[in-house]
Amino acid sequence: MTKPIQILSVAIPIVTVIILACVNGPIIPLYCYMAILFGVPLLTFLVTIGISHSVNKSTEYLGAYVTRITYYEPWNEKVLKLRTVEDGKDSNGMTKYRTETYYETVYHPEEYEYETNIGRTGNITEGAFNHWKYILDDDEPRRIEMFRNYDTINGNAWQYSWNGDVYHMIPLTFKDRYFNPLKYSNSIFKGIKINDNTASKYELVRYPEMANPLYQHCVVGKQDYSSWDTIVQCLNAQLGSRYQFRMFIIVFDGNKTSMEPTFQMQKAYWNQGNKNEFVLCIGVDPETNKLIWHNSFSWCKEPRLEAEVRNFLSSKQYFNCSELTSFIEDKVPTCWKRREFSEFKYLDTQLPNWANILILTLSIITTICAGLWGLC
Repeated sequence: MTKPIQILSVAIPIVTVIILACVNGPIIPLYCYMAILFGVPLLTFLVTIGISHSVNKSTEYLGAYVTRITYYEPWNEKVLKLRTVEDGKDSNGMTKYRTETYYETVYHPEEYEYETNIGRTGNITEGAFNHWKYILDDDEPRRIEMFRNYDTINGNAWQYSWNGDVYHMIPLTFKDRYFNPLKYSNSIFKGIKINDNTASKYELVRYPEMANPLYQHCVVGKQDYSSWDTIVQCLNAQLGSRYQFRMFIIVFDGNKTSMEPTFQMQKAYWNQGNKNEFVLCIGVDPETNKLIWHNSFSWCKEPRLEAEVRNFLSSKQYFNCSELTSFIEDKVPTCWKRREFSEFKYLDTQLPNWANILILTLSIITTICAGLWGLC
């Protein structure tokens, strides 16, 4: 909360108590003054803490891969239930009721589920299940006896597992939230604010949103880089949980852009990325993939991986995504250490304008209500 709002939120109850004491001192009970003087500031303080905890969070994206998928066959069971029925008339001629038990057959439709290496699970459609089953290429699916207390349909399950071959991997992306004190701070760590006009001028690339609930593009640019994207997706799935690592490649037309200022502008446009992200910017010839310029950024204290990748790409005339990801896979265990954002908790964070207005409004309304309560 900004200091003027803090001062107002405390001053409003104090001024109100003074005015009420001067005008209607004997009439208003002591507990009303206590509620205004201590209750209102306490309430605004708690609301401020809650809002600050909520708004100072950012979304990061976690790579994972499917370890197994399971098909659960439909089945049914008899379920004991209760119902109320009429039970004749009483001595006054009023209808009596009683509760009785009965069995009802409940049908459970087929289900399709997935499991991942990071413990995330979920349901998928039949179409997705059949497609993933084809990718996993499990020649020996496991039949699982469910041992259910069924009625007439005894549904079991069939499980297909990943065999460890990267060519049969199904990479997924999941959202997660983390505390980010830099988000609303005035720290020197925050870059310049890039508006849409500046982004258009330098042909900057927007941060990729989730293409669907389980997928986010990791190679982005003005063209289609789906083949590169698949390679990077698998890299992120393998390294994501082990090293808290996620890689993005932003591709520029090297014939139309230069490393400076494009790289610095893109870095600021993405707010230097999330804490688990390694972002590589490259300028290539769209026709030949000739590597014209390159640079990378992350939040690591020691940019060792950035240096290794820079040296690796400097020796290459053309960009080869498979070679790069193999190189990074070897280097991440020794050259990558995700930065802990808890070290920024000392920063003086600012709340957004809407939050300041809300807190001030809450202080005014609760003070008025408490004053009216004392006058009644």
